[in-house]
Amino acid sequence: MAEAPIVLDGGTGFLKVGYAGQNFPEHQYPSIVGRPILRSEERDGDIVVKDIMCGDEAAAARSMLQISYPMENGIVKKWDDMQHLWDFTFAEKLKIDPSGRKILLTEPPMNPLKNREQMCEVMFERYNFGGVYVAIQAVLALYAQGLSSGVVVDSGDGVTHIVPVYESTVLNHLTRRLDVAGRDVTRNLIALLLRRGYALNRTADFETVRQIKEKLCYVSYDLELDQKLSEETTVLVESYTLPDGRVIRVGSERFEAPECLFQPHLVDVEQPGIAEFLFNTIQAADVDVRSSLYRAIVLSGGSSMYPGLPSRLEKELKQLWLTRVLQGNPERLNKFKVRIEDPPRRRHMVFLGGAVLANILVLSARCPYSAKVPLSSLNLSPLIFAIPVLFYTEYDLRQCLCTSVSQNPRLILGLMTIGPDESKGARITSMSDYQKCLDYLASKGYFELDTAGSYVGGLQEAFTREAGYEKRGFSIASKVYPDKPGVHSPKTLRERWEASLEKLGTTCPEIFYLHAPDRSVPFEETLEEVNKMHKEGKFVKLGLSNYAAWEVAEIVGICQRRGFVKPTIYQGMYNAITRALESELLPCLRKYGISLVIYNPLAGGLFSGKYSTLSTPDSGRFSNTSSTSGAMYRSRYFKPEILAALGIIEPVAKAHGLSLIEVALRWCIWHSQLNIKDGGDDGIILGISSFDQLVGNVEACEKGELPAEVVEALDKGWEKARGVAPTYWR
Repeated sequence: MAEAPIVLDGGTGFLKVGYAGQNFPEHQYPSIVGRPILRSEERDGDIVVKDIMCGDEAAAARSMLQISYPMENGIVKKWDDMQHLWDFTFAEKLKIDPSGRKILLTEPPMNPLKNREQMCEVMFERYNFGGVYVAIQAVLALYAQGLSSGVVVDSGDGVTHIVPVYESTVLNHLTRRLDVAGRDVTRNLIALLLRRGYALNRTADFETVRQIKEKLCYVSYDLELDQKLSEETTVLVESYTLPDGRVIRVGSERFEAPECLFQPHLVDVEQPGIAEFLFNTIQAADVDVRSSLYRAIVLSGGSSMYPGLPSRLEKELKQLWLTRVLQGNPERLNKFKVRIEDPPRRRHMVFLGGAVLANILVLSARCPYSAKVPLSSLNLSPLIFAIPVLFYTEYDLRQCLCTSVSQNPRLILGLMTIGPDESKGARITSMSDYQKCLDYLASKGYFELDTAGSYVGGLQEAFTREAGYEKRGFSIASKVYPDKPGVHSPKTLRERWEASLEKLGTTCPEIFYLHAPDRSVPFEETLEEVNKMHKEGKFVKLGLSNYAAWEVAEIVGICQRRGFVKPTIYQGMYNAITRALESELLPCLRKYGISLVIYNPLAGGLFSGKYSTLSTPDSGRFSNTSSTSGAMYRSRYFKPEILAALGIIEPVAKAHGLSLIEVALRWCIWHSQLNIKDGGDDGIILGISSFDQLVGNVEACEKGELPAEVVEALDKGWEKARGVAPTYWR
């Protein structure tokens, strides 16, 4: 056992640790750190109260401690406390010297890269591990079940993830995160018991309520029936003895507490429930793989242990299929096959998968851990092929991980100039060239596309479907533009969006944008219809574009008051010489937790360096004065003050050997007010006219900060242009 790699599954609620090849964790304890509330208190019965207590020791003395949770929703938030917990794990629990050892760590899907990097850095620099491997929790759960295709519903204490895997490949663009899990159920139970008169809302009571939850709670198969039983009978009432000897009676709270998994609004979370999220995820997959996913839904994590959860999930999936796919016709429902696997060991599925994987890696490759060995050369089950390398040494890890966020900004390919008809504004008309662009982006790790029903004369969306964007793993956002009054009326809005869905060949795109305000229709009417479409699974996230800040605030207020799906993303015009949104829109977005995706980062091509006078150029979007697009861009940027601003910037850029394009893009990432440098969700839409331009723009975005002199010139250029610069709203 001395040479076996360590397997550490760190969850929001519990930490599980053991060794490769074990069937169960060696130790399991709460992921908590406690400090004494009163420094004078040194003992709690037989327990010595220390300055810092961790895990089960902290849980045993929690009435004397101020409890801290190092992780929130699966992500480390308090690194000092997390290190105390790891110290406790290695020194007190495993009683090992980690120097030179190998360790397999787990992480949630969509874990911020900076989080992963810091975790590995601590393992190398604080504990001197000789090799580190990081695996995604949901994939380990599927591997533990012996499957290569399926959907993992991994619900722990802090977060629930829905992760589809097809033929050993994680479908990252379909992975979903629900911020409701075990801790939310516990808090919900505390609130419900408080209504009954049981005040269990102190920090010290949290563990007691968690134990009540695990012993008594279940998921209702028929909510209406259980509510009736609880009101008219005592058949559901159970007694529970508290640590102080008091006995409480728990009735309807037994099924009402976990109901927040299916109805997140009960705990003030504006997301679909777990069943609807699961259905939307599978329906958003390519039609060829959906049946494989429906037939292998694997439950994992402690919050999947509620009795009744598998049958309720199956029931709701069938109901959603009946209403949304079969349009209420029950005759074909028996052909819909769904299988939910709920293995008894699912509480420890992630650890088990990690223990098996670490053991296979050791047994199958008797080579130095520092070597990066492709698993395709090993005789392993197919699922392992999705994992590219063995344990990394510190040097290998730093080569593999992106240590600079500049290499991984959120880049989105804008499709406004890609389509079959050059006369309608397309610059890339060849399908092979388009697919070449998509394949290049995928190879670089960028998987987001942005289109609209109005692009390329209404032909763009179908062109993208023909390019096979879904099979290439891309997610897509589209928009409905109010080209005339009344487009955002409920009937027309739905017709336009359903036309987009048909052209795209999908039922549930990632983002639905209201492309610009239609002020002829009350916002509330529009939002009510949008909310209906969201409940029907016709999109995942709601976005706004080209709205004024006060309109964004009004829309958020309506959504909060009416319980509608709220916008979580805004698309706006922003670049080094167009910064109007910084003063009023950006504070509004930050207040309401709305991320910002920008378009025109190159000022519509003005930063290409081709334009220095107001004369009409021979080519490019500014050359066509008769087209709507050409006229729009000329009115935005073809102004003496803006060209003068470029005249300030360009010589300074040239003095540093930089192109205007590179300067503009690097400014957006490193020097603008975008939340993009530290794992933020803000992003940049890149519009292109050729494959070479795409490569050049991506390479520019992956470089670092600009010289201070260049940044100063950009600021001076903005001061020159700000009086005539276009506003962000229409």
